[in-house]
Parts: sequence; C-alpha cells; structure tokens
Amino acid sequence: NGYEITSSDEMDNKCSLIDYLEINGVSYPIRELRLEEYEVTVKISGESLGSAVRDAEGNYTSRDAQLIDELVFFYVPDDMIESGTDEEVSEYIYDHLDWYGN
Repeated sequence: NGYEITSSDEMDNKCSLIDYLEINGVSYPIRELRLEEYEVTVKISGESLGSAVRDAEGNYTSRDAQLIDELVFFYVPDDMIESGTDEEVSEYIYDHLDWYGN
C-alpha cells in the first residue's frame, strides 16, 4: 500500500500542470486546474483513479485511498484529463456539478 506523486516535465499551452500518482504500480494523472468562476485552483483526475480508491460498495480501499480522494476535487473522463484544454475540462466540471446553479 501507499502512493507516490511525481511531476511531469511536459507541459503545453493548452493544459495545466499534470502530476502522476502511483498506486500499486499503476500511474494515474492528477491535474491542477484553475476554476475561474470560483477563483480557486483544484486538483482533478480521471475516473479510473476514482474507481481505484473505492471498492464495489463505494468504501475506501485504504486510508491512503481516502487521503487521495480528499485531495481530488473532481473526477473527469480519463481521456479528458491529459488531452482536454483547461477551458474544456472546466466546462465539463461546471456542467456536472450539482451546486453550480444549472
């Protein structure tokens, strides 16, 4: 058990910094994203990480898993985490937040 976060040296102008979190030998991207509507910067990740930290009943798989889940503000589709622009990802999050005032 345990996890490790490493930083990517690769950044382009369409997306924010991406780090990688390793759990049990599997690497998951974690992205820092500025939500301009709320003037806050959050960490997001792909849905596969969300699935990795919880079991089939929705319980945390470990204390580390709970800490990871508390670190991540929102889980987006895996293909979006590395390829979506900040604007696209922000829009996705706003569209899927219950409290955003849709």
